[in-house]
Amino acid sequence: MSLRIAQPRYIVDADGNIYDVTNPLPVSSTIGGAPISPSNPVPSMLQDPVDDTKYARIDDSTHSLQIVDYAHHEIHSGSTYAIHLADLTFKKNGEMGVLFKTPAGDKWFHMVYSVDVACKSTFDILEAPTVDVANYPTTFYVPRNRNRNSIKESTAISVRAVPAVNEVGLILDGDTTPITADGLVLHTEIIGGAKKGKTASDGHSHDDEYILKADTVYYFRVVGDNTGDNNLQLSMEIIWYEHTDKS
Repeated sequence: MSLRIAQPRYIVDADGNIYDVTNPLPVSSTIGGAPISPSNPVPSMLQDPVDDTKYARIDDSTHSLQIVDYAHHEIHSGSTYAIHLADLTFKKNGEMGVLFKTPAGDKWFHMVYSVDVACKSTFDILEAPTVDVANYPTTFYVPRNRNRNSIKESTAISVRAVPAVNEVGLILDGDTTPITADGLVLHTEIIGGAKKGKTASDGHSHDDEYILKADTVYYFRVVGDNTGDNNLQLSMEIIWYEHTDKS
């Protein structure tokens, strides 16, 4: 029987340079601009390589790593916004919704939603519908920054004769529909129905988010199917953060 001696792939020289034996160039030789050495070792924790005072912390009580997910981080950075629409007397054949346009460019909307309605209805997310220029929305809403200490504003654009940034259109019960064709039905489902009270279409997690197309009109719409009772409650919440992908 013959024995095979396995050679290590990585070696460290006397100066602290790390080498891949299949590649004569160092893989890495510095941390934070200083040579790797016993006094400047590769850190064994999640630590900023430049500022060693910044690192992820372990909670004293639970011994869990203290981090926040990316969507939560965007709230802290002041880049998360919300729209709210509610009605206590939604008609069984009514239509309500939120209409806006995303800006051109590479700052994209990462969006989730929650819709509650008591009467049987259809909830749709319409991408690039045909807007009826004779029936623009007449009610407008400034998106709320979810970090109330931030002065940042949304780049959402209202759909109207003179569009405005940091503004969306609301279609209220009794308004004429603002579109003449649906465009792409990005999402559709039946909500509400037999039981009164809270029945929800809920994508209220960024695991289920839509990343909206730039420079595109969107209509988040609820339409009653004209069955059941009148004057029931409806609420819609749309939440998004605005983010430019890193190159």
